[in-house]
Amino acid sequence: MDSTTYHNLTSYNRYAMTPHHLDWGHVPLLQKAYSQLPAVRLKPPEALPGGSFTEVLGGPMARDSQRPVLGFQDLSAILMLANGITARRRFGGQTQFYRSAPSAGALYPTEIYAVTGSVNELDPGLYNYQVMDASLAQLRKGLFLQPVQSALSREGGELPAVSLMITGIFFRSAWKYRARAFRYVLLDAGHLVENVVLAAKAHGCAYSVHYDFDDNALERLLGIDPKREASLAVVNLYTDKNESRRPLAGEQPGIPVLPEALVAASRTSTAEIQYEAIQEVCTAGNTIKPGEARTIQTFPAVGKTPQAWFPVRADAAPIGGLRFVESVLKRRSRRNFVPTPLPTSQAMHLMQSLCMNPHHARDEGLAYGGCMTPGFAAVNIESFDPGIYRLDTRERAYCLVSGGSSGEKVAHVCLDQEWLKNGSLHFLFLANLPSLDRYLGTRGYRYAMLNAGRAGQRIYLAATALGLGACGIGAIYDAEARQMLALNDESSLLYLIAVGVAKSQS
Repeated sequence: MDSTTYHNLTSYNRYAMTPHHLDWGHVPLLQKAYSQLPAVRLKPPEALPGGSFTEVLGGPMARDSQRPVLGFQDLSAILMLANGITARRRFGGQTQFYRSAPSAGALYPTEIYAVTGSVNELDPGLYNYQVMDASLAQLRKGLFLQPVQSALSREGGELPAVSLMITGIFFRSAWKYRARAFRYVLLDAGHLVENVVLAAKAHGCAYSVHYDFDDNALERLLGIDPKREASLAVVNLYTDKNESRRPLAGEQPGIPVLPEALVAASRTSTAEIQYEAIQEVCTAGNTIKPGEARTIQTFPAVGKTPQAWFPVRADAAPIGGLRFVESVLKRRSRRNFVPTPLPTSQAMHLMQSLCMNPHHARDEGLAYGGCMTPGFAAVNIESFDPGIYRLDTRERAYCLVSGGSSGEKVAHVCLDQEWLKNGSLHFLFLANLPSLDRYLGTRGYRYAMLNAGRAGQRIYLAATALGLGACGIGAIYDAEARQMLALNDESSLLYLIAVGVAKSQS
C-alpha cells in the first residue's frame, strides 16, 4: 500500500464517520512490561543546562561538540528531557501524567531504546527506557553499536557513544484512532526525535539523525514484534573520546534472537486489534528507494503561484524569560485561547524557529526536508492580512497564497473544535503524497510525517518560551482542509499546530 492510498483510506469525512466506542477495560499499557529484567534507575542531574530555546536551537550542530565524554547522568538528563514525566495531576479519580513530548490523545505510542558503548557509569548493552519508572531495563549485555551502525543506510564511519532508537507501538494509538493511528504514531515520533536532538545540543553532544536503515535488522536487535511495533528513527550521540571513533573490542559477532517473552512485550493490551491498513503501509515503507531520494526538492504542495515573498524578520525582540529546559518542562497542549491579536514580533519568532535549519549532512530529516512544505494561516496577527501563507524555511521568507483566513474556517475543518476559533496563528504542514510515492516510495510518508512532528515540537517550545498557548491537531476533515487551503488535488494537510494567547496567560 502506498502513502496516497493509506492517507485517503484513513481520511475523515464529515458525512461518513463510523461510530467508535473506546474500550476502557483494555486501555493499552503506557510502559512495556519487562518486569523480569534487571533495571538501572536513571541518575537525576545535579544541574540542568542553561541557554534559551533560541540559543539551543541555533547553537552548534553535530560534529561541533567539545564534550570529551558522556556520563550516565548526562544520558539520564537527555532521556528525561526527551520524553520524561514533567508533572502529575489527579482528575476524575485517576492520575494523569504529563511528558516532555506531546502525544495525540495522550496515548504515547513511542519508545526509546539505547544501545550504549562509551557511557561512563553504565555497562554496555541494549536498554529500554522505562518512562514511568525513570529507569533503563537491560535487554542485552555487551557491545552492539557496530550492528546498529551497519544497519544504517548512511553509516558515519565511526561509532557513537550511544545510539537511541525510537519506535512506535501501533495499538497504543489505534485503541482510539483505529487505522488512522499510523499518522499519529509518526507525528509523535517526530516530536520525540526533535526533543532528543535539542536535549543533546543543550548538553553539548554531537549527534546524527537517521531515517533510513534496515528495519528488519533493528527489529531483531531490539527484540520487538514487527506486527505491533516499528523502528522509526535513530539518533546517535557522539563524544570526542577516541574510543567512540573506532570499533570497540568485544563487539558481538552475531545477534541472538531475544526470548519470546521479551518480544511479547510489544503487546500492550489483552484485547488488541491489528489494523490491516497500518500493517500494509508500514511494511511497504520498509523499502528504501535510492536515486532521486537523496536530492529531492520541495514539492509544489500549494496550488497557487505566489506573487511576492517577504523576509522573516530577524530583528524581532529576543525571546525572554524561559530557558530551554524550562520550556520543555512547562510545555503543555494549551487550547483555552482568547481573541487577542498576536504581536508581529512573536509571530516572527515562531517562524524563525522553523527556519533554523542549517544544511546539515548528518541529519536525514534535513536531507529529506523537501518532503514536507510548511505554511501558516494568519488569523489574528498585528500588521498581517488574514490569509493562508506559505513559508520557505531555507530562504527564510513567506508569501500570501490566498486571503481571508479565519479561525471559524479552521475550526470547521478540524472536526468543529470550537476553541480553534480564537487561535491567532495556525501552522500548517503539507505534502504532495503522489510525489512522495513516485520519488521515494511509501517510506517517503515517514519522512514527511516525522518532519512535520519535529517542526511541531519546535513550535510548541517556542510558543512556551514566549508565554503563548499551543496545541497540535491531527484530526482533520481531509478533503475540506484541501479546499479551504486552496491546495492542488494531490496535496494534503498532514498536521496543524494552533498558537495563540491563552486565557491563563493573557
